[in-house]
Amino acid sequence: MILKVGRFPTKEKLCEVFLAAEEAGAAAISGINTVPARVSKKDQTPALDENRKTSGVCGYPIRATALNFAKEAREVISENDLQLKLIAGGGITQSQNFYDFLEYADFVMCGTGWFADPYIFTKWQENR
Repeated sequence: MILKVGRFPTKEKLCEVFLAAEEAGAAAISGINTVPARVSKKDQTPALDENRKTSGVCGYPIRATALNFAKEAREVISENDLQLKLIAGGGITQSQNFYDFLEYADFVMCGTGWFADPYIFTKWQENR
């Protein structure tokens, strides 16, 4: 079982969830793929519609948040001697971004990056 998670309000809450995940038998934690944010037009009205003022934002704008998640997740796993594997990603838009995440994660996922560059994986492989 892999538990897919988003951002946590505190490192303590992240730790609580990771401990429960391991106790329940999870093999890995996967995070994050979007960050909820208000999405507006230039005139500040909702970009989607009046009933959907926020949406999950992905790609480059969430990279710093995603890297922070990966760093804190690795700290929690190490500090608590958890056996969970860490799958991390978010905001990977260039092949060198994989290395930023591999500093903390066992595996890296890339979703929106390949929309902008369908050769992102090949470029990473060539530069390893």
